[in-house]
Amino acid sequence: MQALRLLFSTLDHFRLRFALLFIVGIVDGVITFFIPALLAEFTKREFSVSELTKLLWLVVFLYLGSLGVQWVLRRYAESLGPQYVIHLRQRYFRAFASLPLERVLRNHSGYVLSLIGSVAGGLGRLIPEILWGVSGLLVTLILFFYFTARESVVIASTNFVVLLIFCWISFLLARIMVQVAREVNEAQAKLTGNYVDFLANTPSLIRLGVLDFARAIIAGRSDENYKLVARLQSFHAARWFWLHFLFAVLYFSTIGFLLYSIAERSTSPAVLILFVSALTYLRKHIERIAENFKTLIELDAYLGQLNRITSLTEERACEPPARVKVWSHLEFRDVSFSYPESETVLSFPSFEIKRGERVFIAGASGEGKTTFLHLLANLYQPKSGVRLVDDENYGELGTQFFQERVVLISQEVELFHLSLRENISLGRAVEDALIYEFLDDVLLLQWAQELAQGLETQVGEKGVRLSSGQKQRINLVRGLLLGRELVLLDEPTSHMDEETERKIVSFLDKRLTGKTAVIVSHRPAVGEICNRRYVMVNHQLRGEPLTK
Repeated sequence: MQALRLLFSTLDHFRLRFALLFIVGIVDGVITFFIPALLAEFTKREFSVSELTKLLWLVVFLYLGSLGVQWVLRRYAESLGPQYVIHLRQRYFRAFASLPLERVLRNHSGYVLSLIGSVAGGLGRLIPEILWGVSGLLVTLILFFYFTARESVVIASTNFVVLLIFCWISFLLARIMVQVAREVNEAQAKLTGNYVDFLANTPSLIRLGVLDFARAIIAGRSDENYKLVARLQSFHAARWFWLHFLFAVLYFSTIGFLLYSIAERSTSPAVLILFVSALTYLRKHIERIAENFKTLIELDAYLGQLNRITSLTEERACEPPARVKVWSHLEFRDVSFSYPESETVLSFPSFEIKRGERVFIAGASGEGKTTFLHLLANLYQPKSGVRLVDDENYGELGTQFFQERVVLISQEVELFHLSLRENISLGRAVEDALIYEFLDDVLLLQWAQELAQGLETQVGEKGVRLSSGQKQRINLVRGLLLGRELVLLDEPTSHMDEETERKIVSFLDKRLTGKTAVIVSHRPAVGEICNRRYVMVNHQLRGEPLTK
Protein backbone atom coordinates (compact mmCIF):
# COMPACT_ATOMS: atom_id res chain seq x y z
CA MET A 1 0.00 0.00 0.00
CA GLN A 2 1.30 3.43 -0.91
CA ALA A 3 0.43 4.82 2.55
CA LEU A 4 2.84 2.37 4.21
CA ARG A 5 5.49 3.06 1.56
CA LEU A 6 5.15 6.78 2.29
CA LEU A 7 5.42 6.17 6.03
CA PHE A 8 8.60 4.10 5.87
CA SER A 9 10.22 6.37 3.27
CA THR A 10 9.64 9.53 5.35
CA LEU A 11 10.63 8.35 8.83
CA ASP A 12 13.99 10.07 8.26
CA HIS A 13 15.58 10.85 11.64
CA PHE A 14 12.82 8.85 13.42
CA ARG A 15 13.92 5.62 11.70
CA LEU A 16 16.22 4.29 14.47
CA ARG A 17 13.71 5.16 17.18
CA PHE A 18 10.96 3.41 15.22
CA ALA A 19 13.07 0.24 14.85
CA LEU A 20 13.99 0.16 18.54
CA LEU A 21 10.36 0.65 19.58
CA PHE A 22 9.27 -2.13 17.21
CA ILE A 23 11.70 -4.45 18.99
CA VAL A 24 10.28 -3.27 22.34
CA GLY A 25 6.81 -4.15 21.01
CA ILE A 26 8.03 -7.65 20.17
CA VAL A 27 9.45 -8.04 23.69
CA ASP A 28 6.06 -6.95 25.10
CA GLY A 29 4.32 -9.58 22.98
CA VAL A 30 6.72 -12.31 24.15
CA ILE A 31 6.26 -11.42 27.83
CA THR A 32 2.48 -11.21 27.53
CA PHE A 33 2.26 -14.59 25.78
CA PHE A 34 4.58 -16.40 28.17
CA ILE A 35 2.39 -15.78 31.24
CA PRO A 36 -0.42 -18.16 30.06
CA ALA A 37 2.20 -20.41 28.44
CA LEU A 38 3.88 -20.92 31.83
CA LEU A 39 0.56 -21.60 33.52
CA ALA A 40 -0.30 -24.12 30.82
CA GLU A 41 3.05 -25.92 31.24
CA PHE A 42 2.60 -26.22 35.00
CA THR A 43 -0.86 -27.79 34.66
CA LYS A 44 0.59 -30.75 32.76
CA ARG A 45 1.92 -32.37 35.94
CA GLU A 46 1.69 -32.24 39.68
CA PHE A 47 3.87 -29.64 41.43
CA SER A 48 4.91 -28.82 44.98
CA VAL A 49 4.20 -25.72 47.06
CA SER A 50 7.77 -24.50 46.53
CA GLU A 51 7.36 -24.87 42.75
CA LEU A 52 4.07 -23.00 42.96
CA THR A 53 5.82 -20.18 44.84
CA LYS A 54 8.49 -19.99 42.14
CA LEU A 55 5.78 -19.94 39.48
CA LEU A 56 3.95 -17.09 41.17
CA TRP A 57 7.15 -15.04 41.51
CA LEU A 58 7.99 -15.70 37.87
CA VAL A 59 4.50 -14.60 36.76
CA VAL A 60 4.77 -11.46 38.90
CA PHE A 61 8.22 -10.75 37.42
CA LEU A 62 6.91 -11.15 33.88
CA TYR A 63 3.88 -8.96 34.64
CA LEU A 64 6.06 -6.18 36.08
CA GLY A 65 8.34 -6.51 33.06
CA SER A 66 5.31 -6.16 30.81
CA LEU A 67 4.29 -3.00 32.66
CA GLY A 68 7.77 -1.53 32.18
CA VAL A 69 7.82 -2.36 28.48
CA GLN A 70 4.33 -0.92 27.98
CA TRP A 71 5.39 2.25 29.81
CA VAL A 72 8.21 2.63 27.28
CA LEU A 73 5.75 2.17 24.43
CA ARG A 74 3.27 4.67 25.86
CA ARG A 75 6.01 7.17 26.62
CA TYR A 76 7.91 7.00 23.34
CA ALA A 77 5.74 5.21 20.74
CA GLU A 78 2.63 7.30 21.34
CA SER A 79 4.67 10.54 21.23
CA LEU A 80 6.37 9.45 18.00
CA GLY A 81 3.04 9.67 16.15
CA PRO A 82 2.35 13.41 16.76
CA GLN A 83 6.04 14.25 16.19
CA TYR A 84 5.98 12.43 12.85
CA VAL A 85 2.79 14.33 11.89
CA ILE A 86 4.61 17.65 12.40
CA HIS A 87 7.59 16.37 10.41
CA LEU A 88 5.45 15.16 7.49
CA ARG A 89 3.50 18.44 7.37
CA GLN A 90 6.81 20.31 7.07
CA ARG A 91 7.94 18.09 4.21
CA TYR A 92 4.65 18.53 2.37
CA PHE A 93 4.86 22.29 2.86
CA ARG A 94 8.32 22.29 1.25
CA ALA A 95 7.05 20.12 -1.59
CA PHE A 96 3.98 22.31 -2.23
CA ALA A 97 6.06 25.48 -2.03
CA SER A 98 8.45 23.97 -4.60
CA LEU A 99 5.72 23.70 -7.22
CA PRO A 100 5.58 26.20 -10.06
CA LEU A 101 3.30 29.08 -9.12
CA GLU A 102 0.88 28.12 -11.92
CA ARG A 103 0.23 24.76 -10.23
CA VAL A 104 -0.05 26.32 -6.78
CA LEU A 105 -2.72 28.73 -8.01
CA ARG A 106 -4.72 25.93 -9.66
CA ASN A 107 -5.31 24.15 -6.35
CA HIS A 108 -7.49 25.38 -3.51
CA SER A 109 -5.36 25.84 -0.39
CA GLY A 110 -8.15 24.56 1.88
CA TYR A 111 -8.48 21.41 -0.21
CA VAL A 112 -4.71 20.79 -0.12
CA LEU A 113 -4.65 21.50 3.61
CA SER A 114 -7.41 18.94 4.15
CA LEU A 115 -5.56 16.25 2.18
CA ILE A 116 -2.23 16.85 3.92
CA GLY A 117 -3.91 16.92 7.33
CA SER A 118 -5.73 13.66 6.63
CA VAL A 119 -2.61 11.85 5.34
CA ALA A 120 -0.28 13.13 8.07
CA GLY A 121 -2.83 12.62 10.86
CA GLY A 122 -3.76 9.13 9.66
CA LEU A 123 -0.14 7.96 9.41
CA GLY A 124 0.64 9.52 12.79
CA ARG A 125 -2.14 7.48 14.39
CA LEU A 126 -0.91 4.31 12.68
CA ILE A 127 2.61 4.49 14.10
CA PRO A 128 1.76 3.35 17.65
CA GLU A 129 -0.59 0.74 16.16
CA ILE A 130 2.27 -0.69 14.10
CA LEU A 131 4.70 -0.59 17.01
CA TRP A 132 2.19 -2.19 19.36
CA GLY A 133 -0.36 -4.10 17.29
CA VAL A 134 1.67 -5.51 14.40
CA SER A 135 4.65 -6.52 16.54
CA GLY A 136 2.31 -8.13 19.09
CA LEU A 137 0.39 -9.96 16.37
CA LEU A 138 3.56 -11.39 14.80
CA VAL A 139 4.89 -12.64 18.12
CA THR A 140 1.55 -14.09 19.23
CA LEU A 141 1.06 -15.92 15.93
CA ILE A 142 4.55 -17.45 15.96
CA LEU A 143 4.39 -18.54 19.58
CA PHE A 144 0.78 -19.69 19.27
CA PHE A 145 1.53 -22.03 16.37
CA TYR A 146 4.75 -23.23 18.01
CA PHE A 147 3.15 -24.20 21.33
CA THR A 148 -0.02 -25.52 19.69
CA ALA A 149 1.99 -27.67 17.26
CA ARG A 150 3.84 -29.24 20.21
CA GLU A 151 0.53 -30.58 21.46
CA SER A 152 -1.34 -31.16 18.19
CA VAL A 153 -0.08 -30.62 14.65
CA VAL A 154 -3.63 -31.06 13.35
CA ILE A 155 -4.99 -28.21 15.48
CA ALA A 156 -2.07 -25.94 14.58
CA SER A 157 -2.38 -26.68 10.84
CA THR A 158 -6.16 -26.22 10.85
CA ASN A 159 -5.92 -22.88 12.62
CA PHE A 160 -3.15 -21.75 10.28
CA VAL A 161 -5.28 -22.52 7.20
CA VAL A 162 -8.37 -20.82 8.66
CA LEU A 163 -6.34 -17.69 9.51
CA LEU A 164 -5.00 -17.59 5.94
CA ILE A 165 -8.58 -17.75 4.67
CA PHE A 166 -9.49 -15.03 7.15
CA CYS A 167 -6.73 -12.75 5.80
CA TRP A 168 -7.61 -13.55 2.17
CA ILE A 169 -11.30 -12.69 2.65
CA SER A 170 -10.34 -9.55 4.57
CA PHE A 171 -8.11 -8.47 1.68
CA LEU A 172 -10.81 -9.10 -0.95
CA LEU A 173 -13.43 -7.16 0.99
CA ALA A 174 -10.98 -4.34 1.57
CA ARG A 175 -10.34 -4.01 -2.16
CA ILE A 176 -14.06 -3.55 -2.72
CA MET A 177 -14.02 -0.80 -0.10
CA VAL A 178 -11.33 1.18 -1.93
CA GLN A 179 -13.68 2.84 -4.43
CA VAL A 180 -16.23 3.70 -1.74
CA ALA A 181 -13.47 5.11 0.49
CA ARG A 182 -12.15 7.19 -2.43
CA GLU A 183 -15.58 8.73 -3.01
CA VAL A 184 -15.95 9.49 0.72
CA ASN A 185 -12.52 11.09 0.94
CA GLU A 186 -13.02 13.20 -2.17
CA ALA A 187 -16.33 14.47 -0.79
CA GLN A 188 -14.83 15.17 2.65
CA ALA A 189 -11.87 17.01 1.13
CA LYS A 190 -14.21 19.20 -0.96
CA LEU A 191 -16.34 19.94 2.09
CA THR A 192 -13.26 20.92 4.11
CA GLY A 193 -12.03 23.10 1.24
CA ASN A 194 -15.37 24.96 1.11
CA TYR A 195 -15.49 25.21 4.90
CA VAL A 196 -11.96 26.67 5.15
CA ASP A 197 -12.64 29.03 2.26
CA PHE A 198 -15.88 30.42 3.68
CA LEU A 199 -14.50 30.57 7.21
CA ALA A 200 -11.47 32.56 6.05
CA ASN A 201 -13.72 34.92 4.09
CA THR A 202 -16.54 35.29 6.60
CA PRO A 203 -16.06 39.10 6.77
CA SER A 204 -16.71 39.31 3.01
CA LEU A 205 -19.81 37.13 3.32
CA ILE A 206 -21.15 39.38 6.09
CA ARG A 207 -20.39 42.60 4.19
CA LEU A 208 -22.10 41.27 1.06
CA GLY A 209 -25.00 39.88 3.08
CA VAL A 210 -24.72 36.43 1.43
CA LEU A 211 -24.28 34.12 4.42
CA ASP A 212 -27.18 32.01 3.10
CA PHE A 213 -25.15 31.36 -0.06
CA ALA A 214 -22.30 29.85 1.99
CA ARG A 215 -24.66 27.94 4.29
CA ALA A 216 -26.42 26.37 1.29
CA ILE A 217 -23.18 25.14 -0.28
CA ILE A 218 -21.86 23.73 3.02
CA ALA A 219 -25.23 22.09 3.73
CA GLY A 220 -25.26 20.49 0.27
CA ARG A 221 -21.72 19.17 0.66
CA SER A 222 -22.57 17.93 4.16
CA ASP A 223 -25.62 15.97 2.95
CA GLU A 224 -23.47 14.31 0.29
CA ASN A 225 -20.91 13.38 2.97
CA TYR A 226 -23.59 11.95 5.30
CA LYS A 227 -24.80 9.56 2.61
CA LEU A 228 -21.33 8.43 1.53
CA VAL A 229 -20.13 7.91 5.12
CA ALA A 230 -23.27 5.87 5.90
CA ARG A 231 -22.61 3.76 2.80
CA LEU A 232 -18.96 3.17 3.76
CA GLN A 233 -19.79 2.30 7.36
CA SER A 234 -22.58 -0.05 6.24
CA PHE A 235 -20.08 -1.96 4.13
CA HIS A 236 -17.48 -1.85 6.90
CA ALA A 237 -20.00 -3.21 9.45
CA ALA A 238 -20.89 -6.10 7.11
CA ARG A 239 -17.20 -6.80 6.58
CA TRP A 240 -16.61 -6.76 10.34
CA PHE A 241 -19.52 -9.15 10.99
CA TRP A 242 -18.50 -11.82 8.47
CA LEU A 243 -14.84 -11.73 9.48
CA HIS A 244 -15.74 -12.10 13.15
CA PHE A 245 -18.24 -14.83 12.28
CA LEU A 246 -15.40 -16.72 10.62
CA PHE A 247 -13.22 -16.12 13.67
CA ALA A 248 -16.02 -17.42 15.93
CA VAL A 249 -16.31 -20.59 13.84
CA LEU A 250 -12.57 -21.11 14.26
CA TYR A 251 -12.73 -20.36 17.99
CA PHE A 252 -15.66 -22.55 19.01
CA SER A 253 -14.88 -25.46 16.73
CA THR A 254 -11.36 -25.66 18.11
CA ILE A 255 -12.58 -25.37 21.72
CA GLY A 256 -15.14 -28.11 21.06
CA PHE A 257 -12.46 -30.36 19.60
CA LEU A 258 -10.14 -29.68 22.55
CA LEU A 259 -12.89 -30.40 25.12
CA TYR A 260 -13.64 -33.68 23.36
CA SER A 261 -9.94 -34.56 23.31
CA ILE A 262 -9.60 -33.73 27.01
CA ALA A 263 -12.64 -35.91 27.82
CA GLU A 264 -11.02 -38.73 25.85
CA ARG A 265 -7.78 -38.05 27.79
CA SER A 266 -5.87 -37.66 24.52
CA THR A 267 -5.04 -33.98 25.14
CA SER A 268 -3.89 -32.11 28.22
CA PRO A 269 -6.11 -29.33 29.67
CA ALA A 270 -3.00 -27.15 29.35
CA VAL A 271 -3.64 -26.93 25.61
CA LEU A 272 -7.11 -25.50 26.25
CA ILE A 273 -5.71 -22.88 28.64
CA LEU A 274 -3.05 -21.91 26.12
CA PHE A 275 -5.48 -21.86 23.20
CA VAL A 276 -8.10 -19.69 24.92
CA SER A 277 -5.44 -17.21 26.11
CA ALA A 278 -3.69 -17.06 22.75
CA LEU A 279 -6.91 -16.68 20.73
CA THR A 280 -8.00 -13.87 23.06
CA TYR A 281 -4.74 -12.02 22.31
CA LEU A 282 -5.01 -12.83 18.62
CA ARG A 283 -8.55 -11.52 18.39
CA LYS A 284 -7.53 -8.24 20.04
CA HIS A 285 -4.63 -7.76 17.64
CA ILE A 286 -6.57 -8.88 14.57
CA GLU A 287 -9.39 -6.43 15.36
CA ARG A 288 -6.85 -3.61 15.60
CA ILE A 289 -5.17 -4.69 12.36
CA ALA A 290 -8.57 -4.86 10.61
CA GLU A 291 -9.42 -1.31 11.73
CA ASN A 292 -5.99 -0.10 10.65
CA PHE A 293 -6.44 -1.81 7.30
CA LYS A 294 -9.57 0.27 6.76
CA THR A 295 -7.55 3.37 7.68
CA LEU A 296 -4.84 2.41 5.17
CA ILE A 297 -7.44 2.11 2.41
CA GLU A 298 -8.77 5.58 3.22
CA LEU A 299 -5.23 6.99 3.32
CA ASP A 300 -4.45 5.46 -0.08
CA ALA A 301 -7.49 7.28 -1.46
CA TYR A 302 -6.29 10.58 0.06
CA LEU A 303 -2.76 10.01 -1.28
CA GLY A 304 -4.10 9.34 -4.75
CA GLN A 305 -5.69 12.80 -4.74
CA LEU A 306 -2.72 14.48 -3.07
CA ASN A 307 -0.19 12.97 -5.48
CA ARG A 308 -2.10 14.51 -8.38
CA ILE A 309 -1.25 17.89 -6.85
CA THR A 310 2.17 17.34 -5.34
CA SER A 311 4.39 14.62 -3.93
CA LEU A 312 7.40 14.62 -1.67
CA THR A 313 9.61 13.80 -4.66
CA GLU A 314 9.04 17.41 -5.76
CA GLU A 315 10.97 18.83 -2.82
CA ARG A 316 13.76 20.90 -4.28
CA ALA A 317 16.57 18.42 -3.73
CA CYS A 318 17.81 18.35 -7.32
CA GLU A 319 17.46 22.08 -7.90
CA PRO A 320 20.46 23.47 -9.84
CA PRO A 321 22.60 25.53 -7.44
CA ALA A 322 22.14 29.28 -7.55
CA ARG A 323 24.87 30.91 -9.60
CA VAL A 324 26.89 33.69 -8.09
CA LYS A 325 27.02 36.15 -10.93
CA VAL A 326 26.48 39.81 -11.65
CA TRP A 327 24.08 39.99 -14.54
CA SER A 328 23.95 42.91 -16.96
CA HIS A 329 20.63 42.49 -18.78
CA LEU A 330 17.51 40.34 -19.16
CA GLU A 331 15.95 39.58 -22.53
CA PHE A 332 12.80 37.99 -24.00
CA ARG A 333 12.77 36.69 -27.57
CA ASP A 334 9.46 35.62 -29.14
CA VAL A 335 8.01 34.49 -25.83
CA SER A 336 4.36 33.40 -25.74
CA PHE A 337 2.10 32.19 -22.96
CA SER A 338 -1.45 30.96 -22.55
CA TYR A 339 -3.49 29.70 -19.61
CA PRO A 340 -4.88 26.13 -19.83
CA GLU A 341 -8.47 27.34 -19.55
CA SER A 342 -8.07 30.10 -22.17
CA GLU A 343 -7.47 30.19 -25.91
CA THR A 344 -5.93 33.68 -25.72
CA VAL A 345 -2.21 33.67 -26.46
CA LEU A 346 -0.11 36.41 -24.85
CA SER A 347 2.84 37.49 -26.97
CA PHE A 348 6.10 39.14 -25.93
CA PRO A 349 8.13 39.36 -29.16
CA SER A 350 10.97 41.46 -27.81
CA PHE A 351 11.86 42.81 -24.39
CA GLU A 352 15.13 43.86 -22.82
CA ILE A 353 16.07 45.58 -19.60
CA LYS A 354 19.57 46.53 -18.55
CA ARG A 355 20.81 46.47 -15.00
CA GLY A 356 19.87 49.68 -13.21
CA GLU A 357 17.04 50.60 -15.61
CA ARG A 358 13.42 51.24 -14.72
CA VAL A 359 10.85 50.11 -17.27
CA PHE A 360 7.18 51.13 -17.22
CA ILE A 361 4.51 48.77 -18.58
CA ALA A 362 1.14 50.28 -19.52
CA GLY A 363 -1.99 48.80 -21.02
CA ALA A 364 -5.65 48.07 -20.40
CA SER A 365 -6.84 45.58 -17.77
CA GLY A 366 -6.72 41.95 -18.84
CA GLU A 367 -4.04 42.46 -21.49
CA GLY A 368 -1.45 40.29 -19.68
CA LYS A 369 0.75 42.77 -17.83
CA THR A 370 0.74 40.85 -14.55
CA THR A 371 1.40 37.60 -16.42
CA PHE A 372 4.44 39.25 -17.99
CA LEU A 373 5.83 40.03 -14.52
CA HIS A 374 5.36 36.40 -13.50
CA LEU A 375 7.22 35.25 -16.62
CA LEU A 376 9.98 37.75 -15.93
CA ALA A 377 10.35 36.44 -12.35
CA ASN A 378 10.41 32.82 -13.62
CA LEU A 379 7.19 32.06 -11.71
CA TYR A 380 5.41 31.01 -14.92
CA GLN A 381 6.85 28.94 -17.75
CA PRO A 382 6.26 30.17 -21.32
CA LYS A 383 4.60 28.20 -24.08
CA SER A 384 7.40 29.08 -26.46
CA GLY A 385 10.30 31.48 -26.89
CA VAL A 386 13.55 32.21 -25.12
CA ARG A 387 14.21 34.06 -21.84
CA LEU A 388 17.80 35.03 -21.17
CA VAL A 389 19.89 36.45 -18.36
CA ASP A 390 22.83 37.79 -20.34
CA ASP A 391 23.47 34.79 -22.62
CA GLU A 392 22.14 32.06 -20.32
CA ASN A 393 18.70 30.53 -20.55
CA TYR A 394 16.42 30.91 -17.51
CA GLY A 395 16.26 27.13 -17.10
CA GLU A 396 20.03 26.81 -16.74
CA LEU A 397 20.13 29.17 -13.77
CA GLY A 398 17.69 27.38 -11.47
CA THR A 399 14.82 28.72 -9.40
CA GLN A 400 17.01 29.75 -6.48
CA PHE A 401 18.85 32.25 -8.66
CA PHE A 402 15.63 34.21 -9.19
CA GLN A 403 14.38 33.80 -5.63
CA GLU A 404 17.53 35.42 -4.30
CA ARG A 405 17.53 38.31 -6.79
CA VAL A 406 13.93 39.06 -7.77
CA VAL A 407 10.91 40.26 -5.79
CA LEU A 408 7.44 40.60 -7.28
CA ILE A 409 5.33 43.00 -5.22
CA SER A 410 1.79 42.10 -6.23
CA GLN A 411 -1.34 44.22 -5.97
CA GLU A 412 -3.01 41.18 -4.37
CA VAL A 413 -1.86 41.73 -0.78
CA GLU A 414 -2.14 38.90 1.74
CA LEU A 415 -0.52 39.60 5.08
CA PHE A 416 0.15 36.79 7.52
CA HIS A 417 -1.60 36.27 10.84
CA LEU A 418 1.51 37.53 12.65
CA SER A 419 2.73 40.76 14.18
CA LEU A 420 3.29 43.90 12.13
CA ARG A 421 7.04 43.53 12.69
CA GLU A 422 7.06 39.90 11.45
CA ASN A 423 5.03 40.86 8.38
CA ILE A 424 7.57 43.55 7.53
CA SER A 425 10.84 41.81 8.43
CA LEU A 426 9.81 38.38 7.08
CA GLY A 427 12.23 36.53 9.36
CA ARG A 428 15.23 38.79 8.81
CA ALA A 429 16.96 40.96 11.38
CA VAL A 430 15.76 44.49 10.58
CA GLU A 431 16.35 47.33 13.02
CA ASP A 432 13.31 49.22 14.28
CA ALA A 433 14.84 52.49 13.15
CA LEU A 434 14.92 51.30 9.52
CA ILE A 435 11.36 49.97 9.72
CA TYR A 436 10.13 53.29 11.10
CA GLU A 437 12.06 55.15 8.39
CA PHE A 438 10.32 53.18 5.65
CA LEU A 439 6.93 53.55 7.36
CA ASP A 440 7.49 57.30 7.55
CA ASP A 441 8.18 57.37 3.80
CA VAL A 442 4.80 55.78 3.09
CA LEU A 443 2.80 57.88 5.62
CA LEU A 444 2.32 55.06 8.13
CA LEU A 445 4.69 56.13 10.91
CA GLN A 446 2.15 57.96 13.06
CA TRP A 447 -0.36 55.14 12.67
CA ALA A 448 2.23 52.51 13.72
CA GLN A 449 3.34 54.53 16.74
CA GLU A 450 -0.23 54.95 17.94
CA LEU A 451 -0.87 51.19 17.96
CA ALA A 452 -1.23 49.88 21.52
CA GLN A 453 1.47 47.24 20.94
CA GLY A 454 3.40 49.06 18.26
CA LEU A 455 5.21 46.76 15.87
CA GLU A 456 4.12 43.76 17.94
CA THR A 457 0.45 44.34 17.02
CA GLN A 458 -1.21 41.32 15.39
CA VAL A 459 -2.60 42.26 11.98
CA GLY A 460 -5.16 39.42 11.86
CA GLU A 461 -5.74 36.78 9.21
CA LYS A 462 -4.73 38.16 5.80
CA GLY A 463 -4.30 41.55 7.50
CA VAL A 464 -8.04 41.87 8.17
CA ARG A 465 -7.47 44.53 10.85
CA LEU A 466 -5.86 46.90 8.33
CA SER A 467 -7.37 48.93 5.53
CA SER A 468 -6.63 48.11 1.89
CA GLY A 469 -4.40 51.17 1.57
CA GLN A 470 -2.43 50.28 4.71
CA LYS A 471 -1.92 46.71 3.56
CA GLN A 472 -0.76 47.86 0.14
CA ARG A 473 1.83 50.24 1.61
CA ILE A 474 3.09 47.63 4.09
CA ASN A 475 3.45 45.27 1.15
CA LEU A 476 5.64 47.84 -0.63
CA VAL A 477 7.73 48.37 2.49
CA ARG A 478 8.42 44.70 3.14
CA GLY A 479 9.11 44.00 -0.54
CA LEU A 480 11.69 46.77 -0.84
CA LEU A 481 13.27 45.93 2.52
CA LEU A 482 14.20 42.55 1.05
CA GLY A 483 16.87 44.38 -0.93
CA ARG A 484 16.51 42.36 -4.13
CA GLU A 485 18.32 43.43 -7.30
CA LEU A 486 15.29 43.27 -9.60
CA VAL A 487 12.02 44.73 -8.29
CA LEU A 488 8.77 43.96 -10.13
CA LEU A 489 5.83 46.14 -9.08
CA ASP A 490 2.23 45.41 -10.04
CA GLU A 491 -0.04 48.47 -9.69
CA PRO A 492 1.81 49.88 -6.65
CA THR A 493 -0.57 52.88 -6.25
CA SER A 494 -3.91 51.35 -7.29
CA HIS A 495 -5.77 52.02 -3.98
CA MET A 496 -4.39 55.50 -3.28
CA ASP A 497 -5.59 59.03 -3.63
CA GLU A 498 -3.50 61.59 -5.53
CA GLU A 499 -1.71 62.99 -2.49
CA THR A 500 -0.75 59.56 -1.17
CA GLU A 501 0.23 58.49 -4.67
CA ARG A 502 2.68 61.40 -4.99
CA LYS A 503 4.27 60.40 -1.70
CA ILE A 504 4.55 56.75 -2.75
CA VAL A 505 6.02 57.63 -6.16
CA SER A 506 8.63 59.70 -4.34
CA PHE A 507 9.28 56.77 -2.01
CA LEU A 508 9.74 54.41 -4.97
CA ASP A 509 12.07 56.85 -6.74
CA LYS A 510 14.21 57.04 -3.59
CA ARG A 511 14.25 53.34 -2.68
CA LEU A 512 14.74 52.02 -6.23
CA THR A 513 18.01 53.91 -6.62
CA GLY A 514 20.67 51.48 -7.84
CA LYS A 515 18.11 48.77 -8.51
CA THR A 516 16.49 47.42 -11.64
CA ALA A 517 12.71 47.78 -11.76
CA VAL A 518 9.76 46.91 -13.96
CA ILE A 519 6.56 48.71 -12.96
CA VAL A 520 3.07 47.86 -14.21
CA SER A 521 0.54 50.63 -13.67
CA HIS A 522 -2.38 52.57 -15.09
CA ARG A 523 -1.18 55.73 -13.32
CA PRO A 524 0.93 58.08 -15.51
CA ALA A 525 2.64 59.49 -12.40
CA VAL A 526 4.41 56.19 -11.81
CA GLY A 527 5.82 56.19 -15.33
CA GLU A 528 7.60 59.51 -14.65
CA ILE A 529 10.29 57.76 -12.58
CA CYS A 530 11.02 55.20 -15.35
CA ASN A 531 13.57 55.29 -18.20
CA ARG A 532 11.66 53.40 -20.85
CA ARG A 533 8.08 52.41 -21.61
CA TYR A 534 6.30 49.40 -23.06
CA VAL A 535 2.58 48.94 -23.66
CA MET A 536 0.38 45.84 -23.91
CA VAL A 537 -2.03 46.09 -26.85
CA ASN A 538 -4.17 43.19 -28.09
CA HIS A 539 -2.29 40.89 -25.71
CA GLN A 540 1.03 41.80 -27.26
CA LEU A 541 3.94 43.70 -25.67
CA ARG A 542 5.11 46.63 -27.76
CA GLY A 543 8.07 48.83 -27.02
CA GLU A 544 7.75 52.60 -27.23
CA PRO A 545 11.02 54.27 -28.24
CA LEU A 546 10.52 57.37 -26.11
CA THR A 547 13.08 57.59 -23.31
CA LYS A 548 13.05 59.85 -20.32
